[in-house]
Amino acid sequence: MTPLEFFKSEKAQLETVARASRAPSVHNTQAARWKFSNQNKISLYADPSARLNVADKSGVDHLVGLGAAFETMQIVLSERSLVMLKVRMSPPGELLNGHEKILEAEISEKIGMPDLLAPFVSQRNSFRGVFEKASQKQLQTLNKEISFFERAQIVSELSEVENILNLADEASFEFMKDENYLKELYSWMRFSRLHPRWNVDGLNADVMALNFFERSFAAGILQPQIFKSISGLSFTQNILDEAPKHTATSICLLITKPTEEKAFDTGRQFARLWLHITKAGFAVCPMSALADSPRTRDILTERFRIPKEKSLMTVLRAGIVPEGQQKISPRISAKKLIL
Repeated sequence: MTPLEFFKSEKAQLETVARASRAPSVHNTQAARWKFSNQNKISLYADPSARLNVADKSGVDHLVGLGAAFETMQIVLSERSLVMLKVRMSPPGELLNGHEKILEAEISEKIGMPDLLAPFVSQRNSFRGVFEKASQKQLQTLNKEISFFERAQIVSELSEVENILNLADEASFEFMKDENYLKELYSWMRFSRLHPRWNVDGLNADVMALNFFERSFAAGILQPQIFKSISGLSFTQNILDEAPKHTATSICLLITKPTEEKAFDTGRQFARLWLHITKAGFAVCPMSALADSPRTRDILTERFRIPKEKSLMTVLRAGIVPEGQQKISPRISAKKLIL
């Protein structure tokens, strides 16, 4: 049986989709859905319920996540000696059961080794706890691994890292003062194992590295109505600030993109970059508020001399995960990801 013939089996498709679902997405929303046809076609669709209508009004993060899903699928298919070719982007408004069609491609057999990043798809994860400080040798490994990406800048000087993390706290707090923004964010947070989607999607308390006290406190204080009543108090931001506990052990990665690059293509490149970071032995915590806030984006663009032909895509807090502390983010079952 050829690789292509075997891939037509439900078992192979479920295994492949499950592997590809490890792609990153904002708030772990997992918008990508897949459809296979008997004509060796594969189609990528988007679940509209997984889009952030407040935090991502433009849909850029949504498309970045879909691009990351496509690239991860391409990497996973390479393990089966398969490749997606003749990719055709779909016009807006083409729907299947309410899901928007993003593209269609042909699956063909390929000769050669699997993508070198394939082993790291299942290892890639965000980590929101306190890192171990990376050694100079580990930093050199990271630099070597991502140096050919002209969209990643390492910031390791302590005062610079502290400034970036303080800016991240300020930007996040400003966004959370928007009641609709916080309501949407809160809907993707799971503070209790009793939450029906604890092991499905979103950000659960284990993945957010919250201890028992922290998850109980956050579940209360971040309720939009409660937060609204205390957000104007001077101590509120100090309680939520992350910088003090992370500065000494973290580095930062400024991720840029060509200004005119399409969001879908940005997602493809971002997926590969994150896998290279994983390959170097590092984990990251996205701090997207820094790029979403015009004020902090302008500050970082000027401070780190990002040229006009590029723009800040996101900033990652990075480091070494202490042994035994990495938690695997939940995923929607593969059966539900196939249309």
